[in-house]
Amino acid sequence: MKKAAKSFNESNGIEAVEAVSGDQETVEEVYHDAFRDNKYLRRIYIPAATSEICGQGTFKGCENLCEICVDAENKTYESDGGVLLTKGKQRLMFYPPQKQGCVYRIPSEVTEIDQYAFQNSNYLMHVVIPPNVSRIDFCTFDGCRKLIEVLIPNISLRQISGNAFRNCTDLRIIRLPDMLEYIG
Repeated sequence: MKKAAKSFNESNGIEAVEAVSGDQETVEEVYHDAFRDNKYLRRIYIPAATSEICGQGTFKGCENLCEICVDAENKTYESDGGVLLTKGKQRLMFYPPQKQGCVYRIPSEVTEIDQYAFQNSNYLMHVVIPPNVSRIDFCTFDGCRKLIEVLIPNISLRQISGNAFRNCTDLRIIRLPDMLEYIG
């Protein structure tokens, strides 16, 4: 299988997906919605050959996902503690909703955070956003019901898009930089 397109979305009972590796074919591209709304998926392994994960909603609605692992030989993506990032950590793509831990300090190399990246994170209570992030995208923290505090100790943040903190019912503190130009 070279491409996965809506292959595992809304699948019943599939708890882990590991692509075939070694001498056989392996997944090179994962299309938008490939895993979307799969309520059973708990772990995903991304092999070395995967060079493209299309769309920012690929894992949207995977409410029981605990971990995304990326093969160390992958040239495009990496995993840090189960969190999916681009190689070099410039872009945070997805934080699994069932990832344990109540505090998350986004790696300092991150400059972009995808839409839905933290959606429905069940344990997350405190997030620290690094200085080089210039925008918090649409629905980035949607449904993080236990999220209490977001610290943005930077001067680079210029924009918070609409619904970035939708359904964050316990959110009490957001420290915003003076340079913020737009809140959607």
